[in-house]
Amino acid sequence: MNEEVQQNYTAYERSESFTKTAWSMVAVGFVPLVTGCIILLLVSSIKHKRKELIFFTALCVSTLILGGGYTAAGYRRLYVLSYAEYFISPFDCLVKAVHNIMFEIGETTSALVMLLLTGDQLASMISFKWYLKFTSRKAELLLVLIYTLSCVVYAILMLVSLLITDQNTRISPFCYQDEAMPGNFYKVHCDFLLVAYYISFVVCLIALLCRKFMKKKNTAAGRLGQMIKQKKVVHRVSVIIFFRSIFQMIPMTLLSFTENEGLIDNMWLAHPLGLTLELILYSAFDQEIRHCVKRLCTGQACIDLPFVPCCRSTTNTETIDK
Repeated sequence: MNEEVQQNYTAYERSESFTKTAWSMVAVGFVPLVTGCIILLLVSSIKHKRKELIFFTALCVSTLILGGGYTAAGYRRLYVLSYAEYFISPFDCLVKAVHNIMFEIGETTSALVMLLLTGDQLASMISFKWYLKFTSRKAELLLVLIYTLSCVVYAILMLVSLLITDQNTRISPFCYQDEAMPGNFYKVHCDFLLVAYYISFVVCLIALLCRKFMKKKNTAAGRLGQMIKQKKVVHRVSVIIFFRSIFQMIPMTLLSFTENEGLIDNMWLAHPLGLTLELILYSAFDQEIRHCVKRLCTGQACIDLPFVPCCRSTTNTETIDK
């Protein structure tokens, strides 16, 4: 890289640690990509999906998108360092940098899905009538709407950037989100994520308190079985919330108090790993997914793929505690 181009980059961007971080982003992005694909294949083999499992599938999809964003962001950094690109316009960043749209959609949908999931579990603990009114079909339609709106919002962002942003302005070719997004959108986006995480955390705590309180209530026999199942669901959701608070909520809160670029990069590297850990732990607690893994490991594949024969029994029906 010649001296003229080096002057366009900060001291941190010229350092060796920045290059190492770029390679780390590529590697870290592959972790949720591979894990999410495996879990989605396992979940897809379950014919009758519970509402909770529909939300979990959406979380897997959001994690896949976010993992792809990290890989794309790392590749973008390596590309710029290799070809020594000069500053570019904000609109060019929104168009050329694939990782921006992946970050936007992955982070937003993941936060919204967690809000819906925790709210749904709280409803099941407070009023079972509310829980039953929000059917699996309605959940699927709402999730489709969320992903569609996320794509529409990004398209609007590109249009706004084209109309109101001075295209003579030049920003870093690494296309950081806070520089590429028009106006204060990035700050609003981060604030929204933090608020969504904190609300999900509080709602989950309330659901856990209701879960504990319901142990002491006299419940009709017909309601008791369903209540026990929902308590197990709340327990699984609380695991996701706990690790989300460690790997996302707390780091994002701390990031607002520091401007150290190296520290910020390293803290963000833990983000996709935390999401992956959430998916793995949830899958470990879900008996249906464990059942699929067990059949797969014993040679009785439960994934309907052309090259993997399905070995479900057609004579014996196994009862799975959900």
